[in-house]
Amino acid sequence: MLRSTRALCVAVFVVACAFRASAAPTDIAVTAQTIALYNDRNVVLADGGVVVTFGQVTLSAPHAMLDLVAHTLILYGGITEKIAGTTHTGQSYRLDLANEHGQLLATTSVENVVATSPLVTAQQMVIRPGVDLRFTSATLYGANGSQPASTYTFPLLAVHARNFGPPVTQGAALELPVRLAQSTRWFVYGDGQYDRYLGGFGASVEAHLANSNRGYIALAATPTQHYTRYDLAALGNIRPGLTQTFAAARAPGLRFARYALTSFGRRGSLQGIVVQNLASRSDDLVYSTPRLAVGSALFLTVSTDVGHDVHPFDYAITQDARSGASVTLSTQSIHIASAAVSFQGSLGGTMYTYGRRSGNASLGTFATRSFGRVLQLSAGLTLAQYNDVIGPYPRSTQRTLSASVGYRPHAPWSLFTALSYAHDYPQFFGIGRGVFTQSFALRVHRKRGISFEVDGSYGAGGIGINPRPTLGFFVIR
Repeated sequence: MLRSTRALCVAVFVVACAFRASAAPTDIAVTAQTIALYNDRNVVLADGGVVVTFGQVTLSAPHAMLDLVAHTLILYGGITEKIAGTTHTGQSYRLDLANEHGQLLATTSVENVVATSPLVTAQQMVIRPGVDLRFTSATLYGANGSQPASTYTFPLLAVHARNFGPPVTQGAALELPVRLAQSTRWFVYGDGQYDRYLGGFGASVEAHLANSNRGYIALAATPTQHYTRYDLAALGNIRPGLTQTFAAARAPGLRFARYALTSFGRRGSLQGIVVQNLASRSDDLVYSTPRLAVGSALFLTVSTDVGHDVHPFDYAITQDARSGASVTLSTQSIHIASAAVSFQGSLGGTMYTYGRRSGNASLGTFATRSFGRVLQLSAGLTLAQYNDVIGPYPRSTQRTLSASVGYRPHAPWSLFTALSYAHDYPQFFGIGRGVFTQSFALRVHRKRGISFEVDGSYGAGGIGINPRPTLGFFVIR
């Protein structure tokens, strides 16, 4: 299925008309096992075999954090830096996106890198400082759960620029966005679209309002052949380290609203979340410690969650309270045969007031090997098990094997491709993930700062599992 160019067009419009960014800077490519954007925390977190390339520099590390407010990219957990055939090592690396100045550090200094409820996840991200972030073969999370997208573009703020926020509509297979009106404090655009699974032919109108860089309000209406959907999103930075977000959507069978108040700092993060959909509601209070150093080679993170659920359609138990905790332990990079290898494990469980108990455990390993800045190979293996005393499958498992290749020759083009294999139990009749998922991103760089990009992904395997292919074409200035 062709995916949306909506995010790109909005990002280009916002950057060109509102932010007045400078000429295109050097692209910074980031690949990892998991890259997640947390809009309410203003951070992007990358975990598992992180590789960063820009100019003649190639960096590898187990973890990385992009601070969207400070405009800094920090890699930590044991760093390998390669510049023109020369290799250096350290504990962390700090890159200032404003002047593209990097510094290898002997110590690790990361304030807090724990967050929940990502806006988007991917395995590759391209940073254009002061312009945007481009996530390739991404997964978006919202009122309808998760959905794939060939590319998701998140606009970056220039210094003192207004924060207009990302698009809020769910998109469609085919779209034609058109700018309708604009001002220094707001902009409106329309979008003609078609998607056979989302109401057929339709059109949407989306408006973004912002008076400063501290937050925004975005509203959208999408009438189709069969129904009309309404979306709303808002973010406010109350003060440094304290944000609030609100999202709502209305459509047939959907009456969704989510409010979150998030506090974060050196002592960890505390988040209060209220989610309502129709008559069901969930209330959560989540606390996560910072990533704590254990000795010289390990990092420890502890998370706790106290919640209350209301589900009136379950006549046996209409509401319940629960409490849970999880522990995550990760290692620094271990260098084996010119490859950087890291490990991560987690253990957690949840207890419910009506006697239900559940637990989960996972173990993963990730490896990367770079051949200069031209060729990059990555691989990962994750094993996870979930135990629950209630349900048709008291024990379920997920096994994931992934591999990716990044190729950046001296010619004006680059290629990134990834293949993942999922072996789940259960994995049939619409339950579980597709067996194979293939994704790629091909970019051709032209003169005068213009690039052409083709992105796509395709899933296969699993009885009754929708492969949900994606494909996108982009012209980037």
